[in-house]
Amino acid sequence: MRTGGYFPSVDHQTPPEVSLANYRIYMRLFREYMERATREHDSSTVTSILRLT
Repeated sequence: MRTGGYFPSVDHQTPPEVSLANYRIYMRLFREYMERATREHDSSTVTSILRLT
């Protein structure tokens, strides 16, 4: 993620057996990881990406 070559996601859609609570946990953890992984990069890039999620 630091170099822009990886964006974690599911292959197609979030499986129907994933609860909303678990999906929200995934999104929270994803945002936290992304903020840490991109701290060395331009903060406007991080902000733009986080708006997409």
